[in-house]
Amino acid sequence: MQVQCPLITSLVTLATNQAEYVFFFFFFLLSFYWEKQNNTILPFTDTIYPPPPFFLFSPSMNNPPTLLAHHDQHTYYWLFMQCKQYIKKKKKKKKKKKKKKKKKKKKKKKKKKKKKKKKKKKKKKKKKKKKKKKKKKKKKKKKKKKKKKKKKKKKKKKKKKKKKKKKKKKKKKKKKKKKKKKKKKKKKKKKKKKKKKKKKKKKKKKKKKKKKKKKKKKKKKKKKKKKKKKKKKKKKKKKKKKKKKKKKKKKKKKKKKKKKKKKKKKKKKKKKKKKKKKKKKKKKKKKKKKKKKKKKKKKKKKKKKKKKKKKKKKKKKKKKKKKKKKKKKKKKKKKKKKKKKKKKKKKKKKKKKKKKKKKKKKKKKKKKKKKKKKKKKKKKKKKKKKKKKKKKKKKKKKKKKKKKKKKKKKKKKKKKKKKKKKKKKKKKKKKKKKKKKKKKKKKKKKKKKKKKKKKKKKKKKKKKKKKKKKKKKKKKKKKKKKKKKKKKKKKKKKKKKKKKKKKKKKKKKKKKKKKKKKKKKKKKKKKKKKKKKKKKKKKKKKKKKKKKKKKKKKKKKKKKKKKKKKKKKKKKKKKKKKKKKKKKKKKKKKKKKKKKKKKKKKKKKKKKKKKKKKKKKKKKKKKKKKKKKKKKKKKKKKKKKKKKKKKKKKKKKKKKKKKKKKKKKKKKKKKKKKKKKKKKKKKKKKKKKKKKKKKKKKKKKKKKKKKKKKKKKKKKKKKKKKKKKKKKKKKKKKKKKKKKKKKKKKKKKKKKKKKKKKKKKKKKKKKKKKKKKKKKKKKKKKKKKKKKKKKKKKKKKKKKKKKKKKKKKKKKKKKKKKKKKKKKKKKKKKKKKKKKKKKKKKKKKKKKKKKKKKKKKKKKKKKKKKKKKKKKKKKKKKKKKKKKKKKKKKKKKKKKKKKKKKKKKKKKKKK
Repeated sequence: MQVQCPLITSLVTLATNQAEYVFFFFFFLLSFYWEKQNNTILPFTDTIYPPPPFFLFSPSMNNPPTLLAHHDQHTYYWLFMQCKQYIKKKKKKKKKKKKKKKKKKKKKKKKKKKKKKKKKKKKKKKKKKKKKKKKKKKKKKKKKKKKKKKKKKKKKKKKKKKKKKKKKKKKKKKKKKKKKKKKKKKKKKKKKKKKKKKKKKKKKKKKKKKKKKKKKKKKKKKKKKKKKKKKKKKKKKKKKKKKKKKKKKKKKKKKKKKKKKKKKKKKKKKKKKKKKKKKKKKKKKKKKKKKKKKKKKKKKKKKKKKKKKKKKKKKKKKKKKKKKKKKKKKKKKKKKKKKKKKKKKKKKKKKKKKKKKKKKKKKKKKKKKKKKKKKKKKKKKKKKKKKKKKKKKKKKKKKKKKKKKKKKKKKKKKKKKKKKKKKKKKKKKKKKKKKKKKKKKKKKKKKKKKKKKKKKKKKKKKKKKKKKKKKKKKKKKKKKKKKKKKKKKKKKKKKKKKKKKKKKKKKKKKKKKKKKKKKKKKKKKKKKKKKKKKKKKKKKKKKKKKKKKKKKKKKKKKKKKKKKKKKKKKKKKKKKKKKKKKKKKKKKKKKKKKKKKKKKKKKKKKKKKKKKKKKKKKKKKKKKKKKKKKKKKKKKKKKKKKKKKKKKKKKKKKKKKKKKKKKKKKKKKKKKKKKKKKKKKKKKKKKKKKKKKKKKKKKKKKKKKKKKKKKKKKKKKKKKKKKKKKKKKKKKKKKKKKKKKKKKKKKKKKKKKKKKKKKKKKKKKKKKKKKKKKKKKKKKKKKKKKKKKKKKKKKKKKKKKKKKKKKKKKKKKKKKKKKKKKKKKKKKKKKKKKKKKKKKKKKKKKKKKKKKKKKKKKKKKKKKKKKKKKKKKKKKKKKKKKKKKKKKKKKKKKKKKKKKKKKKKKKKKKK
């Protein structure tokens, strides 16, 4: 309507009597213009009337059915009804414009109103005070201290109600009259300051209580000033009076009296009712203003006690009036409750009739229609009597018309049940029919309720919203009944499928000599259906040996990818970028180990399906196992020799695996795990530490695959020959890299807790994380110190393997701490100037020094310097107690709790 209002006003002036036809034609054409530009219908959807019984344009337009078809009839009718209301408002505004022309002659009437105000007690006091106070106000506007004193003089004059108008003048003079009166204030400022101070001090002592009333009345005067601003624009609108205030600067006495008459007329009606209420409300407002001053809190408490006594008298009078009203309201509520209970009982009867109507549509399609017509005639007579009573009371409600149709369909349900029973007995067994006759046949008829209701909705377009709500309630009931019907249908389909399967079995017996692949397909289908039964126990006895073989095959395929990546990384280590390459190895191993744990659960399901294809897969898996072990030996050798030996040895191992298939089945029951561990101990004494770490990686896989340990004995003999050819200097560099690999494997095997050798690998991973972040420049110096301590580890392994492997983890951490000391030696030269700055940043690094002092006894000069730093670390132990909450998640190893606390603190420093 914002676009259309200026167009409507031009049409009103041309045709007022025929405006209803003109406006409707204008909106009708404008709505088509609106859609072509915006592709939207006019959004007049606030109030939708019923469709109009009249259309002025269906006979008169060129193409009436095409124009009206694209638009809602409700929107055109809303525009037409709004045009009528718009015409009525414009006719009333034309009468008011004539009154505005008569009010332009108000200059003659203003002289008569001056005489009326002289009769109202207020002329004598205004003349005397205007002459004196206007001169004083000119001087006090510049002085901030004297503005507060003028407000105290006005307390006396608020009782007379004439000073309210004077205060309005003061606020206007501050904005507009400062330019005219600044010339006069410069002459008189020095003479009159002393005289005014004496008079104001006497008045403060007498009337301290009236200061609070002035502040409340000033807020009311601001609201009245807005009304005066609207009165000055009487030429355009009656409500704007802002132009009269500008005229008060010239004729100050004449125009003030004109405003007083309008205010007094409004106040006479209000003051008679509200004079007593305003006095008590003013005391409440004083309390709010004293809270801001914070100086007069003692006076507030005394005034509150007086006000509470006055309020109690008024509350008693109001309670007597409310008791009379409550008795009348209770009678009305009792009548409403009785009517609501009767309506709820009628709704319960409707629900019972709806169930019978929904079952009628299935029976109309069948042959027994003669019996239905006889029963409908008896009930139609009773329903016609109800229609007459309902139409007299409520013509708009269409819900009651639906009740009449539902009663006719009650007797058709019994006939349809008999027909369905005969058809089902021929197809199904008799045992299934007895259980389902009572429950499921009644629910099938309720699903056909939707067909009859769609026919009724075409006639009643106005109440489409009410019918949608009823459909939602019926859909919930049908969902429960559809589930029961699906059970009947599934039994029919199962009988058909079983007949088809019998035919397939006969074909397979004939074609077994020609096609062996069809036998495998039938067994897979049967296994899926029988998983729920008791065939799981039979599969476990036969397939315990076979399950272990399948796990080995899938894991070894992923490990081939890992070893190929390691060959590329060894070539890059010659480029001195060793720290970056170590990060790549750690990330790849962690992700692949997690996938193995998830696939163990999935492989058990696949073994049930593939019983006959296992013989072909065994040959492939054995070839892959020998390749992995040779690659680990080639890492220690030169890279050029590895590629030549792989091709020759793969062909020899394929012949050996075919012979070993029969031997593995017999030796699985013996489980010789203990003998394999003893052989590993002998090899560790002869070999260097680099080769032992690689064997530990294979042990993680062997825990799941108990059959492969026999092959490892043959491969260990080959390793002895190759280790003698290697140089010792190159092996020491590789030891650092292998320790990092073992640490990553321990994180995933904490959950298993099977072997203690894997726990050592996890601790080494923690050390690698520290090297990546902090030690990028000093790699050459750190490698020399690690060689001395690796010789000590060989002696401890001979004595006790389980207990002293935990101690080896501590020594590996100490080697990395030596690298940190070299960084601090460079900083100690500069510590004379920067001690305060580095302590805040490196509190976490000092905690690592405690572990170094316990194990380094060779360098006595360095220990003396670090003992001074131990005192500083005691203050930092308070921060470690807060971090112990996170360590509880990782304390799965009960023997190593004391050692893990030191390692976990280093991880938090990296973060």
